[in-house]
Amino acid sequence: TINRPSITTRLAINDSEANEYISQAGEKIRVDIDWANNLPTVIEDAEFKVYLNGNVFDRLSVSSGRGFYQSADNTIVWNKANNGELGLIEPGKFGRVSFTFNILPAGRQPAGGAQVLDLKLAVQGLRVDSEISEREIKAEFGKTIKVGSSLQLAGRSVYYVGPFTNRGPIPPRAGQETTYTIIWSVVNQSNLVRNGLARARLPSSVKWIGAVSPTGEKVSYDETKNEVMWTLGDVLAGTGGTSPAREVAFQIALTPSLSQIGIAADLLQEIIFTGYDTFAGVEVKRTTLPINTRLNTDPKWPRDADKVAE
Repeated sequence: TINRPSITTRLAINDSEANEYISQAGEKIRVDIDWANNLPTVIEDAEFKVYLNGNVFDRLSVSSGRGFYQSADNTIVWNKANNGELGLIEPGKFGRVSFTFNILPAGRQPAGGAQVLDLKLAVQGLRVDSEISEREIKAEFGKTIKVGSSLQLAGRSVYYVGPFTNRGPIPPRAGQETTYTIIWSVVNQSNLVRNGLARARLPSSVKWIGAVSPTGEKVSYDETKNEVMWTLGDVLAGTGGTSPAREVAFQIALTPSLSQIGIAADLLQEIIFTGYDTFAGVEVKRTTLPINTRLNTDPKWPRDADKVAE
């Protein structure tokens, strides 16, 4: 014999009913709990309680709707005190309770470990039936939110600082060669990311010089694709937090054309990072904007010296 549960409950996280939901840092989460009385009799004093177990969400962002959020133990409760229809649920009656919260942004995530939030839903009530001795209704089940890697990728260009000595006119001049240092950095607060690879194409006015620092990082250049590749391998959780960020620098040369006079010339097209988040079990992909001759992070850069001159 298959018995239907006394109170049917459906818990959906951002409309997903999967047992595990993969979120991203900073994401807004909506949890809907649909319920229905499957009994031929009334249920009274129904209560739904959700336990939030984990430190990856912003407690100040919790909005419990008609429920009550108890921040001391991170529980949300719906009962007849705040939701009158739960005091007496007629046979076949159904409804929904909901709440929302935000996953902490990348900069506020706990560093160095896997990020997870467990949700446990406890349901209870009283069955109004004089023919049975067991009136109490109880049920529990849970779901898990895994926070995907907070890996961040950044790229910048410099001239006066960095591991290499650059040469050529600043601002760059049409038909003349100026070398620049490109710096890529990767920060990963949480979740081991395997098979990390960053790559970017050089514009037609830019050529590869070949200097790389530090020499221990695996940077290669594919001449047929005019593409620079940085093979990072494993990017450990806590990189840029509990341990130094991964960073690499390489040198390129720009020879702008007459058609680029008056604009900031691109030195590198968008950087694309790919890898695999071993905790969340998902692919990781990050991209950046192209890098150009606007050297905002170089402390010695003369302002307005980014545009190509005659």
